[in-house]
Amino acid sequence: MRVSFFQLAAQAKSNKLLRQNLIFFIGSIGVAGLNYLFYPTVGRILHPKDFGEVQVVLALSMHALAIFSIVRLIVVREVANADAEGSAVLANRVRQFMRQISVIVALIGLLVSPFLARSLQYSSIVPLLLLILLVVLAIIRLPVDGYLRGRQL
Repeated sequence: MRVSFFQLAAQAKSNKLLRQNLIFFIGSIGVAGLNYLFYPTVGRILHPKDFGEVQVVLALSMHALAIFSIVRLIVVREVANADAEGSAVLANRVRQFMRQISVIVALIGLLVSPFLARSLQYSSIVPLLLLILLVVLAIIRLPVDGYLRGRQL
């Protein structure tokens, strides 16, 4: 069964889920393209040691955010399948839980970051502290994003 581009475009106009997934796919391809431009540019600007530090911080942030993105997917599913009142209650519970998790992650990160900076031979602890801040803000934002996607707002 072959689907032409025009048939897919017509289906995307009527099917909201297909349209959102196509937008996500096109955005992912765009980000991948920018990624190919990012690393050669940063590689020419930074020394190899500094480039390694940037690479480790980016890899750690992507892994940490991927783990917590599972919560967003769960919230989207549950909110989409619940009524308006039930979904708001669920979102508030998850938001409170994720705030508690963010405090725990921040404390563990602050305790472990000096050891990580020494073991990864970082010249400064600042990139790791910025990574902790980024992860904490993302953890707090994930349930809200999941609620909005689940309610399709």
